[in-house]
Amino acid sequence: MPSLATTSNGPLGCGSYTVRLVNDGQPILSASKVTSVVWGRRRDEASVAVVTLPVSGTDLEACCQGVDQIEPLRTEVIVDRDGLPVWQGWVMREVDIRRDTVSITAHDILAWTERRVLNLDHVSVGVDLTDIALAYIADVNSASDLPFVITSAPTGILADRTVLTSEYRLASEPMRELFETGLDGTVIAGHLLLGPETQLCGTLTLRDTDIDGDPSIKIDGLLRATRAIVTGANGIVSIYPPTPPDVCYHAADIVRADESILDQVSADAASQSLFEQVSTNYPYFLTIPDGSGLSPKAGVNINALIPGAIVQFYSQTLCVQIGMAMRLVAVDVEAAAGSEQVRITLEPLADE
Repeated sequence: MPSLATTSNGPLGCGSYTVRLVNDGQPILSASKVTSVVWGRRRDEASVAVVTLPVSGTDLEACCQGVDQIEPLRTEVIVDRDGLPVWQGWVMREVDIRRDTVSITAHDILAWTERRVLNLDHVSVGVDLTDIALAYIADVNSASDLPFVITSAPTGILADRTVLTSEYRLASEPMRELFETGLDGTVIAGHLLLGPETQLCGTLTLRDTDIDGDPSIKIDGLLRATRAIVTGANGIVSIYPPTPPDVCYHAADIVRADESILDQVSADAASQSLFEQVSTNYPYFLTIPDGSGLSPKAGVNINALIPGAIVQFYSQTLCVQIGMAMRLVAVDVEAAAGSEQVRITLEPLADE
C-alpha cells in the first residue's frame, strides 16, 4: 500500500466534528455541527458515513436552505475532525429528514464503481494490477466529474485481463477480481490509495492494553508436524524429511493430496515446502475481537489508521507474552455528545 502523509489531528476519543455539503464544488451547507457522525474506512471495498444534523435550536431557514438542495448522485459530504477532513463521499441513496434531525448516508469514491459500467474496451496482457485498476478508475471518471486524488504504487504482479464494453460490466466487478489477486485499495477522505498488499508505509504498534476487547492466545497443534506427506496423480508420493527430525515434541504427520501434481520432482518440492511450514510454525497465535475499541491512550492517530496497514500487536497482560503481525482491515468511528469511539478490525497476516 502506498504511503499517505499522516497528521495527528487530536487524540483519540475527543475529536470535534463538523460536516460540509457540496454540489458541483459549491458549498450548500458549510461547517455545520453534527448531532452524531458514524464513519469508517475499509480495505478493498467502499466505506460509508452516516451524518445526523440538528434542526431544533438552529437557524431553521439557513439549515433548510442547505438540506433542500441535497441531491442523490450529486451532493458531496465532507466530514472534518478538528478542522481536517477524515472522510469524503457522495449521497448515493438515503437521506432521512425529520422535525429535529436530518440524517444523511454517504458512500466513498469506490461506491461509484458499483454504479458505473466500463465504457471502454480494456485488454491488458502482462500488465501490473495497479495499472489495470488505474485504467478502470480513469474510465469510471472519464467525465472528470468526481473530485478525488489517487496515490498508487506497482504491485509487482503482472496479469492478463479483458473487459469489453459489450459486456456492460459494472467497474466494481473487475476491480474486485484485482483486489482478490494481490491489489490493495482503500480511501482516506478524498484520497484513493492503490498498491501492493505488502505494507510500504511503516508499521503501527499496539498492545492488548490499547483495546477494550478481550484478546486471547490460541494454540493449534494442526500448525505443527514432524513429517509431511504429499500425494499426487498416478500414485506419486513424496515424504519429507526422509528421517525424523530431533524435536522436543512427539511425532505427527500432515498429509496433503493434490491431483495436479504429475511428476516426482514437483511432489518432492511440495512436501518440502509443506514441511517447512509446519516444522517452523510457532503454534501460538493472537485472536483480537472484530471491532475492538481503541483506548484514547493508544499511541496512534486517526490518519495513521489506514486499512491495509501492518499492525505489530503485542500481548502484555496474558500469561503468554507474544507479538504477532496483523493487518488492519477496517476502522469504525462513532462520535456524539463530545465523545468519540474508534474501533478497529484486524486479521492475521497471511504468509507472503
